[in-house]
Amino acid sequence: MTARAEYAMYHRLRDAAFVLLGNCCVRCGFCDRRALQFDHINGNGHQLHPRRNAQFFREVLREPEKFQLLCANCNWIKRDEQNEK
Repeated sequence: MTARAEYAMYHRLRDAAFVLLGNCCVRCGFCDRRALQFDHINGNGHQLHPRRNAQFFREVLREPEKFQLLCANCNWIKRDEQNEK
């Protein structure tokens, strides 16, 4: 697969994941994708998926019940509340 095709696939998968998860922060309703983050509901996602790549978004699409969208502020607050440091 060419770099251009990989880039296009990544963005298609990412866009589909945003749509599937509702395009907004589940805590505060913020809807600007530039500050939305994919969050593992049970925490420690940075250990399971250190990089966001096409494979990560395939997993989100395959098992959306494990993920949610949070804005950057709500994600950091959740990390603090659940001691995900």
